[in-house]
Formats: sequence, structure tokens, C-alpha cells
Amino acid sequence: HVHSVSQILSIALPNVRKEDSPLKSSSVRKALNFAVDRQSIAKHIFGGLVEVASQGAVAGTVGFNPQLEPYPYDPEEARRLLVNAGYPNGFALTIGVLQAAGSGLELAYQKVGQDLTALGIAVEVRAVPSAEFLRRFMSNDWGDYDAFSMLWNNEPMRDVGRALEYFSCLRPQPFFCNNEIAEAIQTSREELDPEKRKEILQEIMARTKELAPALWLTNTVHLSASNPRVKNVYMESDGFRFEDMVIGH
Repeated sequence: HVHSVSQILSIALPNVRKEDSPLKSSSVRKALNFAVDRQSIAKHIFGGLVEVASQGAVAGTVGFNPQLEPYPYDPEEARRLLVNAGYPNGFALTIGVLQAAGSGLELAYQKVGQDLTALGIAVEVRAVPSAEFLRRFMSNDWGDYDAFSMLWNNEPMRDVGRALEYFSCLRPQPFFCNNEIAEAIQTSREELDPEKRKEILQEIMARTKELAPALWLTNTVHLSASNPRVKNVYMESDGFRFEDMVIGH
């Protein structure tokens, strides 16, 4: 059984830094998105069980914008954007990723590193132990890490509002901030009409894609298996619905 959840694997690209950072430029952040071959990650690392992400949500999530397309794999466009942003020779980039030894996640992050290196960026991908990762995330103290792994998690409500707020000025100790987006998120909070709120969120998702606060990769899935004797096997985001299962002979 393959159960798709509304979680998007990504690399957060912070623009809130004390020092000068290339990632403060939206052109640079978009260049990184053009530089990565997501299709290869989806097909060869995750066995074709996931889809390339067009945004920080999957279809069926409130606020998902069906008009958005994934960033294509276009190294030439990536190079053009880097040159225009003033980085013709690339720059150094250290990415901290949540330690996931032996998993497809680790391979996906390595592939990101390879593709960005091919663009001329001096990338170092470092595994960060979970306790340290959580501490750094809560305090927004990333030290010499320029970017870090981060899920766009819209579960369990399947609503993009939660993930958008994490990538906004509204989060305590924000790592990414755009005032216009923050104002729009506030407007979505106050809108009581579900249809109007959905439209506001879809517009925010479109504007967010242009800002490229993250390098979106693929959706995530839960894999499960059951004996043919077990009927009515349903997987939700938080596990099996055991109350529906029937064991036959």
C-alpha cells in the first residue's frame, strides 16, 4: 500500500541572516531550484513512488495551487540567474540535513549536493543529529549552516496555512521573512469564507514559489503491507485505521 501524505521534502533557503548571504537573493534561490534534477530523485531514489513537487503541498490540500508547475531541471537557466545575481563563479554552501542514515532521504540530499556542485557551487552536506537539529531549528541558530532540510508539513489538517507560517515572519525566531507574504497569511487567518480563504492561500502559494524560500523536491509517502486475509486496510497520516480492519480466513 502506498499512502501519499501532504508533506514535501525540501531544503530551506533562509533569507534571515546576520551576515551577507547569497541566499538573501530570490534569483539565487530560484537558481538552486532550477539546478536540481527532481525527476531523477523521484524515479531512481524513491522508486517512482513519489511525484516531483510543484510547491509545498500536494493536490487535495486546502490552498494547493493547481496552476503551479515544478521548477524544471534547467542548469543553463540556473547559471544565467547566478551570473545576473553577481555569482558567476558560484559560492560556498553548507547544508545541514536531519540525520537519516541508510535512508532514501540521505541519498536524495546527496543528489542535491551533486547537482549544485555541477553548477559550480561548493556544497557540503552535513548530517545533523536530531537533538542538535531540533535545538538549532527552535532557536534559529544555524551557526555555519547556510541551509537545512525541512518538511513542508500540512498534516493532519491538510491545509497549507501551517507550513506557510513556518516559512514566514510570523514564526518565532523566523529563518525566512517576507512582509507581504506575512500580511497575506494574516488575511487568510481572518477570512471566514472557506472558498475565499482557499483562493487567498492559492495566491500566497503562487507568490511563495516566486520567492523560492525552499528547494522543493518531492512529496512523501507511507509504505505498508498486509496479508491478503486482512480486509479494509486503510492508512491515514497518523497510522492504520485498525477499527475498520477485518481478518478473514
